[in-house]
Amino acid sequence: HDVSDVLAGRCQLADTLLEGPGGVKIIPGSSGKRDVAELGVTEVTQTLQAIGALQPAADFLVIDTGAGIGTHVTTLARLSDAVVVVVRDEPASLADAYGLIKVMYQEFGCQRFQLVVNDVFNPRRGLDVFERLQQVAMRFLGLPLELCGVVPHEANAINAVRRRDSLLTAFPDSAGSVAIQRLAANLEMVRIDEGNNEFLIDRLGAMPRKAVT
Repeated sequence: HDVSDVLAGRCQLADTLLEGPGGVKIIPGSSGKRDVAELGVTEVTQTLQAIGALQPAADFLVIDTGAGIGTHVTTLARLSDAVVVVVRDEPASLADAYGLIKVMYQEFGCQRFQLVVNDVFNPRRGLDVFERLQQVAMRFLGLPLELCGVVPHEANAINAVRRRDSLLTAFPDSAGSVAIQRLAANLEMVRIDEGNNEFLIDRLGAMPRKAVT
């Protein structure tokens, strides 16, 4: 079962839960299904409320929206406590990242974005990518961005996938794993101003302590 089965009424959200490593629970999305890719605000909100009803409640809810600025992406981002934009050192990725930031800022008033530069061959290159995007955001939007982390290219990532395991459990001492652990620590320190964030996911009900998109 996946999210599309829940939306179609074929099962409950609890029926889709998969147990991952380290106590992580996963709600699988669906691939290549138009109904999920084009979720409206109502469907997204109902899904999040169902997540909030799950017991025991999670400390964190991490939502992987994929690329683009579709309704489901912007709605999930608006309802999250922190918006994390993952970008690669590629023109298309940089354009997608800036497009999302621009829409979220100009149309929805989102003013804080955490940037993660992924799959770079050296840390300096990762900083260069962040600085390029930062310059564009400052020039055209007057908006400063925040660097949350740089994740290096990791040769062991494909090996972990082949083993059907996570990189952190299969290769905990690899450079990629160390960077991801540092990234997680940085995200945990992200300050949430509950008084000013009208889109806090907690307003939907008994939601996780922090939601990250």
